[in-house]
Amino acid sequence: MKRFITLTLMLLFIASSVSAFDGMRRGFVIGGGIGFSADSKWSTKVLGFNIEESGSGSAGNFLIGYGWDEYNMIVADANVAIYKTSLFEPEDITQGFSGVAWYRYFGEKGSAFFTALGLGQYVFEVSNLGSNVEGLGFLLGAGYEFSPHFQAAFYFNSGQTKDGGFDFEHTSLNIIVSGVAF
Repeated sequence: MKRFITLTLMLLFIASSVSAFDGMRRGFVIGGGIGFSADSKWSTKVLGFNIEESGSGSAGNFLIGYGWDEYNMIVADANVAIYKTSLFEPEDITQGFSGVAWYRYFGEKGSAFFTALGLGQYVFEVSNLGSNVEGLGFLLGAGYEFSPHFQAAFYFNSGQTKDGGFDFEHTSLNIIVSGVAF
């Protein structure tokens, strides 16, 4: 989490010297969205047995960063899913990606397909039970900007966490509608 905050502050410092929100998809960018997590899953091995759980629920993202031209943005990105667990009822599970992502747009603003590629850490927390130690995570996304500042995308994120000597594997498929100010 410290790395995410440090990166965010560095991006804000860099972006402060440019004209923010000029409507040109370059310079300082900030955004966020909500949506649906179609499938989120975690798994681990205990005494040779595979334990896993999957579910669907809410999804969201938040991004802040810099667009160096009208087609490329580098951002600090958080993309998470929240769903109910049946193993630790009535608790919620929050899992997802937090790191640096590159967004590439293939067209003019307001009508463009885009992709997202990110590398960072993966987070996993069961409410009231605590969180695992973060591990390596990645993000893949594809979507469409259907009007200036609004877009919809499919995001796949995956990663690993650790807790009490156990290694956990995670995946999540999120469908999110976002607003991005630039």
